[in-house]
Amino acid sequence: PTPTLARLLAALVERVERNEEEAIYFLTLLFEADDFVKRFVSEEMGSVRRKSFDVFFAALTQVLTTLDISSNPLVVLLEALVSTGGQDEGRACLLSDFSKPLISTIALFVARFQHIAEQAALGHGHGDGAPPQPDSYQKLLGLFF
Repeated sequence: PTPTLARLLAALVERVERNEEEAIYFLTLLFEADDFVKRFVSEEMGSVRRKSFDVFFAALTQVLTTLDISSNPLVVLLEALVSTGGQDEGRACLLSDFSKPLISTIALFVARFQHIAEQAALGHGHGDGAPPQPDSYQKLLGLFF
């Protein structure tokens, strides 16, 4: 990874902490790029990776604690975790370095599952006046599964 990539990620993570929607979506798109996860979990990205995952897990804990899921851009941070866990290197990194926050996030999801499943069944999560889209609750369920 280049220092430029590390600086880009650090800047994006700072903006994600401020809940800037564009940064959240851009960061999620990076995780879908070829070879990004391999670069992200490399030794050179250690401090940026740590900060990123700390922010991701804190945001997801907030979302699942408050159940502020409808139209909440922080929900898509789960996509970054799914992308990371979908690759051998990423899964190894998550399980070795971030197992505690990962298990806490999963436990919180399980504790809130009944409410989330009920809301998904009702089709909530579109936001007031927003056109129908994949429901935020349904998306959350799909990402966890």
